[in-house]
Amino acid sequence: MRSYHFDFVDPLTSYLVNLPPDWKIFEAEGTFSFFGFGPLATPMPPGMPPPRVGMEVKSIKAGHGLRPEQSVPAHEKYIQREGTRLLVISPLGEEASFQLPVRRSIYIEAGQALVYPVHSMVQ
Repeated sequence: MRSYHFDFVDPLTSYLVNLPPDWKIFEAEGTFSFFGFGPLATPMPPGMPPPRVGMEVKSIKAGHGLRPEQSVPAHEKYIQREGTRLLVISPLGEEASFQLPVRRSIYIEAGQALVYPVHSMVQ
């Protein structure tokens, strides 16, 4: 289905965690402009508009009508298509963005040829 199942991890403990109350995840449209965490994070260039925000992303359980207090801690899971750009927004308006990877297709498309490297034979 070319989708990823993901959840969140506490960077200090490496344990799975639920998204904190009142935090939201949205699909972000447009060019992926920066990765907002860690020492290698690069700020958005001056004059660049922030990414447009698309549809809110809900956990699988929330999508089935469960409220956050009904979800077992560390069991909040999400599913999104590969390559989706996501924006996490805190209740204070802090933002972090990330993009799900895109996998190479392992399927042969019509018109493609399989090419194997030539191995020299020693006699």
